[in-house]
Amino acid sequence: MTRRIVIALLSTAAAYTPIPKIELSDNGPGQAPAITSSLTQPSGQSASKTIGAQFPPEFTYNPKFDVPGCKPDDEKNATCPDNTKLGTIDVTTPFGSASGPVNLMTDLRLVGFLSAYLGAIQERVVGTIFVTDKGGAEVVFDNLPDIPVTSSKIALDGGPKGALVTPRRCGTYNVQAHLVSHDGSVVDKALPVVIDGCPAALTLTGVRLAGRVLHWKTSEPARTNVTLLIRNRRDNEWGEATSGHTNATTLRLPGLPAGTYEAVLRAVTADGRASPARTLRFRIGR
Repeated sequence: MTRRIVIALLSTAAAYTPIPKIELSDNGPGQAPAITSSLTQPSGQSASKTIGAQFPPEFTYNPKFDVPGCKPDDEKNATCPDNTKLGTIDVTTPFGSASGPVNLMTDLRLVGFLSAYLGAIQERVVGTIFVTDKGGAEVVFDNLPDIPVTSSKIALDGGPKGALVTPRRCGTYNVQAHLVSHDGSVVDKALPVVIDGCPAALTLTGVRLAGRVLHWKTSEPARTNVTLLIRNRRDNEWGEATSGHTNATTLRLPGLPAGTYEAVLRAVTADGRASPARTLRFRIGR
């Protein structure tokens, strides 16, 4: 009985229960934020061998990203220049803490140069950047040393050193964490990231025709694109009669021949936000 209890306690202690977390310095749309990923894990568990984070395709590449890669000789000698630095890495173990820079290599790998005890202990962790089948970015740190790390944090810079741009639309997006221990245990977890602060949606309402004047309303100042289609009686198909753009909320329709028309309106703000299209069908008599 005693032997069974000891085995059960060892089994419970060996459970792999890492807790991943991700934070952005700016949760607004279309930003290049600093990204901090952290992992905490109780003592006595198998160490993490693989740590991966997969971003959804709505997180896009930052066209202003401007970080050169560290050359192979500098990587070998741990002398990567400061302009290749993307951020920092910090780890805590029962034996002490270690920290150092994270640098970008010329082959797009990320290398964290860990140092502890005033440089007496040196260790490196290597991450690889992938593009997923769905177009999202995935960063994987693999073959991590079998050291009982209780907490780790990788803080990557933003702005021109930020590789990713947040989604343009507000909402909740899941970053998928994939964790594998040295004993083969696997943990997959969705980490929700909320993008907020988007401008209010542009709406176009009250589309109507009064006499020969088309009327509508926009929820804020915007230019309205108006396209008039006329239906051909012979084959019942629609063709464009006229189109135009106006900053006003009315449009006079003089000189149109008799027939059945469809007005298609869509408002667009100065910053490029567009309303859903609104349509109105009407007939002009002889």
